Amino acid sequence: MTRYTLNFDEVRHERVMLTGNDILIGDLRLRADDELDLGHWLQTIAAWRLIEAVQAREALTQRTCQCQLAIYLFILTEKKGLLNSYFPITQSLDRENRGKFYDLIKYIRRRDDACNIELIGREYDPHTTNFPTDIPYLVAGQIAEILFYRPDLLYEFLNSHRSFFLYTTPQAFKDDGGVAGGCYNPQRDAIQLVLSRLYEGFYTPTPGVAPFLHEFGHMLDHASGNRGLIPGMDEFVDDFRAGKTLELQRYERIRQGHTDVLPIGHPYVFQNDGEFIAGYLEMFFRNPHYFAAQNPMLYEAFSHCLRQDPRQYWQQDFSYYVDQNRTYYLSGKQPLKPGITLPY
Repeated sequence: MTRYTLNFDEVRHERVMLTGNDILIGDLRLRADDELDLGHWLQTIAAWRLIEAVQAREALTQRTCQCQLAIYLFILTEKKGLLNSYFPITQSLDRENRGKFYDLIKYIRRRDDACNIELIGREYDPHTTNFPTDIPYLVAGQIAEILFYRPDLLYEFLNSHRSFFLYTTPQAFKDDGGVAGGCYNPQRDAIQLVLSRLYEGFYTPTPGVAPFLHEFGHMLDHASGNRGLIPGMDEFVDDFRAGKTLELQRYERIRQGHTDVLPIGHPYVFQNDGEFIAGYLEMFFRNPHYFAAQNPMLYEAFSHCLRQDPRQYWQQDFSYYVDQNRTYYLSGKQPLKPGITLPY
């Protein structure tokens, strides 16, 4: 038996995967009789318990979903603080408000009459028993993060029945009509997401790609009447319109061959109003510094509407979106004709 001492904050994001009868946490191999010491608040975790949790997840998803160490530790201990890094807003909350954030997650999870979360396998076979605890927690937590300062909008949102379908494998997702690994289905008022995509943006110390946030933007747009807005944005529609106009003007200049000022969003989000609001909502929560610097009016519209400023808890932007979008616009490719409109 070997006892390994690790700093949780340094390894929480590491991918955990099976290798024979052992598991790998990043480059560290653990055998069944080993122990993991992650500090006094977690105490010591027997490796065999981690191995069993990993085996269960990989069996459930046919090895298509390999989670971070923090997820498995949460499954084993249900210590809510283990998942703070999945919700960047918690970095700006004092002890009292962090408690309120946890309470809000609990409230959303209890509202299964309005917030239906299902785990679905092949041929639409809902896994209603032994539901892994981290899955509804991550879903409810991301909703709570977006609407934490707008409980009025959250309670209104929960007054209508909405669904979140998570699929154990890409094939199960396809069998139930899912598109592109993740989508919003307006006919079912449901987000459909391959389970692995719930975790894909968290393999680095700073959160990255956020497919759930994007699809939740579509759900909010639907709740707002499919007008390319989110609930509460009407009050700040003048700033939103001005900011969206600026993005459209920049996009048209790219189409004319000018690259002096670039749009913030990828050409994909200019195809229609729904993609625009979803794409910019995601960027608001992932690259707020760049967003605010490039288009203060549009940023302020989101900030005032959601009553928060992610710059307060993001020391550095997730640069992938910014870099990819800039690379495309500077490549010389001709973007498609835009399909967005400006709100009345």
